[in-house]
Amino acid sequence: MDALKTSNSTLLTKAVQVYDRQHEAISSNVANASTPGYKRINTDFSDVLRGEMGEGPVKTTHEKHIKSSHYGQQSMDDDPTANTVDLTEEMTALAENQIRHEFATRLLNRHYTGLTTAITGQIR
Repeated sequence: MDALKTSNSTLLTKAVQVYDRQHEAISSNVANASTPGYKRINTDFSDVLRGEMGEGPVKTTHEKHIKSSHYGQQSMDDDPTANTVDLTEEMTALAENQIRHEFATRLLNRHYTGLTTAITGQIR
């Protein structure tokens, strides 16, 4: 029902989808960490999410805010047999992605719980 969709719920749904895609890409990188010649999949989908939000680059207000530039960095090594996956970086990216996915999922759950409460009048 389109009447229950809001800009926030649409954005959160898109965010969860982006984090799912990012999880798949990181998982593929981890799975192929020991495959000779494997070139890592870029896991920076922040541009996709920003496009859905209709905004430009994310602005930070403090030097300790997470910058998205650390995603998707690849080795400049020209050796075609070299593997470009850094397992430590991939696992860090996986942990960050999991936290973001969980956060977006919880917000989406709260949104729909609030709608259910408003419709039924029953607090769960």
